[in-house]
Amino acid sequence: MQFLEFAFQGVRGFSPAMRAALRPGYCLLKVPGANQPPLTGLCTSLLYPDGRGGDAEYKALGQPQSRASVTMVAADGAVYRLVRGLGGAGALQQLNNMSSQFELLSEDPTEIAQFLRSKLGLPTRKVFESVLGLGIQQLPTRRASGVQTGLSATGLLPPRPALASLPPQDAGADLKLKQFEQELALSKEVEQLQYRVDGLASKLFEAEQKLKGSQSLKDSIKIAEDAYSKAPTADSLKLTADIVERAERFAAVTAKYQESLTKLGPDREEGYADVPRLLQPVHQRPSFWAAVGGGVAFIILGIAVGGMGRYLALLDIPAFGLAAIWAINYIDDLRHSQLANRKGERRATREKKIQEEYEAEAQVIKAALSALQVESPGEIVETLAEKGKLKAQVQSLRQQLADYERSPEYRAAQSEVASLKREQQKLEAQLAEKGAYVREARDVERDIDRLRQSVAMSKASAAIPAPVLPEGPVQDPFPALFSVGAELFGLDPPAAAAAIKDRWFQYFTALTDQRYQSLQVEKDAKVHLTCGGQPLPAVAIPGMDLDLLYLSARFALAEKYCARNRVPCLLDDVLVGFDESKLYLFGRMLKQLGQLTQVLHASSQPGLEQVADASVNV
Repeated sequence: MQFLEFAFQGVRGFSPAMRAALRPGYCLLKVPGANQPPLTGLCTSLLYPDGRGGDAEYKALGQPQSRASVTMVAADGAVYRLVRGLGGAGALQQLNNMSSQFELLSEDPTEIAQFLRSKLGLPTRKVFESVLGLGIQQLPTRRASGVQTGLSATGLLPPRPALASLPPQDAGADLKLKQFEQELALSKEVEQLQYRVDGLASKLFEAEQKLKGSQSLKDSIKIAEDAYSKAPTADSLKLTADIVERAERFAAVTAKYQESLTKLGPDREEGYADVPRLLQPVHQRPSFWAAVGGGVAFIILGIAVGGMGRYLALLDIPAFGLAAIWAINYIDDLRHSQLANRKGERRATREKKIQEEYEAEAQVIKAALSALQVESPGEIVETLAEKGKLKAQVQSLRQQLADYERSPEYRAAQSEVASLKREQQKLEAQLAEKGAYVREARDVERDIDRLRQSVAMSKASAAIPAPVLPEGPVQDPFPALFSVGAELFGLDPPAAAAAIKDRWFQYFTALTDQRYQSLQVEKDAKVHLTCGGQPLPAVAIPGMDLDLLYLSARFALAEKYCARNRVPCLLDDVLVGFDESKLYLFGRMLKQLGQLTQVLHASSQPGLEQVADASVNV
């Protein structure tokens, strides 16, 4: 599992509308000035909702709405987004890779929690808070639950309290009180300005929504103009100017062509149907010469025989008559054949002319079909007519835009937007003059009340001769921590501590300049250290060292857990108050942890950015 994006709107401690793309490894979330965004608390409330709207405490003062969304990617590459209105309902969505849109999975908190655990590998809330999410209030010396004391190496010392709870001298308290009162006045003034800015932003949004009607028309005009410019024309495709008319009448031309071919079929005289086109000349026919030869032979025979035999010469008459008949038939056949040939030539010429006229017309249509990539002449007409339709559409949209921009409502919205932007710039300039970071008024009022209570307690205790020490020592934080580790690793608490002991002590000795020689874990999971040859319980070391010991244990425990379960680690600005020389070591430790899983660290400490794998402004 890995976080891909945070999107917060109206969330305390973050920019009014913050969207941050998160990177793998050690990712530093840079906060302005001394701002303390509640990263771990907010993410815990989002991932583990209590169903009672407990996340409403993270709303920013004066914001019209407060929303937060977290985009995550599972081990299988599926992308999910958890969206929640602070103090209200939430929803889990999944990215559809086909449409690139998020689709709703569930709005039921119980189903969402079960889905996050089963599909994304999210651990229980206890594990997340105790191992993966580290807030500054979890440090042993800064825990707010109960009155705690700690034993230093030299004596009994209480843990480091908050600034406003220290018992100041009267003069110092009065000065501090005046500073708080001035800060309170500034905070209230800034809150009023911020409230006005938020109100203006809401009005500006509504006015700009009215103007967006013209933008949708402009977008439609641009799309129509692009389509109009790309629509084909006869000139652009180098077709004849009358291609549309040709395509419209092409069906009639085809029908006329078929009709003409049909008429050519029976267009012959019945008498010439069986006449051969090529005749054998009569002088090449043996029968003709046989008849002529027979006639000549009878004449010669009649002369040669004489007497009554001369009458045989009369037989030449039928012989020559037969030859004459064949000659006359040849002449008739020749005449009929020549007439048929002339008829056939006229038909072939007519057919060729009809074919050529049709092919000339069809060639133009075929060229248009190929250029337009359509299949029928009717589609040619429709495609080339599209240009005119698009032109009419563009003119209609332009007229609509002109009418809309001339409307009183549009002009009033334009004037209102300009006025609101000027006022907004003026208020933002006033906010910039007040400073980059101003605490909330309720936080300042809380410090004022603490300071006044502290002054009252100081005056009341002035008559007591000796301070009364708290009855019990500081509670050792490690048994509770290692009980969680025992659940994670299937061991008992001492064994869980022993599993990370080497890495834990390596971190601790590096952070404390090797002032401690050894670390031991008792059967009850309480921790003892050796300093200068003297054994000390963990609660007896100085408060700063106790915090370092706790941080080292948390880093080592998270490192061992994330080696098997790639779940992101979240840290608030827990390094406030530590020696700046330690920041580089902390950064190296977090970078090492970032090689196993994603580490998100919200901090304003300088010097960490050069160590982090990536940094984003929040």
